Amino acid sequence: MPDDRIALPWAVHSSWTAEDEKYIAKYMQKLESDIGCFDTIHVNRSQTLETEHVHGILFVPGSLAGGGCYSALGLRPGYYGRTTGVYNSVTGFGARETWQVISIDDACNGPNEASIHHEGTGNLKIVIFFPPKKPFEISRKSIT
Repeated sequence: MPDDRIALPWAVHSSWTAEDEKYIAKYMQKLESDIGCFDTIHVNRSQTLETEHVHGILFVPGSLAGGGCYSALGLRPGYYGRTTGVYNSVTGFGARETWQVISIDDACNGPNEASIHHEGTGNLKIVIFFPPKKPFEISRKSIT
């Protein structure tokens, strides 16, 4: 992975089906190839609390995240969305405290390409257009 690319680790919540995860992976890979300035790193759902990646995004079904499709704009460590959800922290969803949640709801047609791209780029807008002093992800290693 070239050093000038942003590493974007991501995972899915344990309640997603293997088929949903496959589609999300496909759409994240397409987003990577379409934009071209970052590399998506798929973190196994069983490793989201112990991953070496300090920051990342966790796709969560809207039914667990207070409903709807939403994400934070840019890097927001610990962002877990609406307070009416099932959990009251990103660690409650099963990810490191510095990761952030993206909610994908059936009301937005579930984990489809448009929803994944729309919410995924929401997390990238600040990073891509208004770069912070620190990159989204310091570690550039991929999980094998």
